[in-house]
Amino acid sequence: VEELGLQVRNAGLPATALENSIGQILSGKERVAVLEIGAGTTSFVILGKDGIHFYRQLQVTGKTMTDALTGSIVFESGRVDIHPEQAEALKQKYGIPERNAQGHDPQYAIELNKLGVMMRPALEKLANELHRTLDYYRAQFNRPDQKVEQILLSGGGGQLKGLVQFLQESLSIPVGMLDIPAVFKIALPPERAARLNVVMSLALDGLHSFNLLPLSYRLKRSK
Repeated sequence: VEELGLQVRNAGLPATALENSIGQILSGKERVAVLEIGAGTTSFVILGKDGIHFYRQLQVTGKTMTDALTGSIVFESGRVDIHPEQAEALKQKYGIPERNAQGHDPQYAIELNKLGVMMRPALEKLANELHRTLDYYRAQFNRPDQKVEQILLSGGGGQLKGLVQFLQESLSIPVGMLDIPAVFKIALPPERAARLNVVMSLALDGLHSFNLLPLSYRLKRSK
């Protein structure tokens, strides 16, 4: 980062960073959850007016979705091998195809409905993880009536086409996209904005001061 001419001022966790943007995230609601899906990690944070209510890391990540599309598909005409780079490209292009999706990808000659079938186990695992997490939150903290009013997707993996609709139907909770840059009138393409939600939140002065940078580094930068 420093080689790019930038200075590192703060380091933190997704949950504590998002807490800095709590007003923009809640937007008048009592409780909202943020699902931050990265390539290697996925964070689920429940926020209320008084701060973080719950935080958990989930097993299903962006890489999990890519891995689900990696492998061999057998057609009547033969077998097609999908490598990780191809799987990532297909995921970005088509997202979650409908079960009855027609046609095929012209480059790899793969039927679109087959892609949806391959992704289904990973998607259902994510939905099940979220179901269990929400049930645990309500039971463990004795909050049976304090429902999460909305789930906001963030991170590169949160941009998966069709994910909003899939989670809405699976969880029966309104699902939308988190766009912190737009709050500050910074117009960015959705895929870029989604990757900056946590970073921009970390740069704000929030409810609590929480910096994971080593003390020696902070002292050095203050000189």
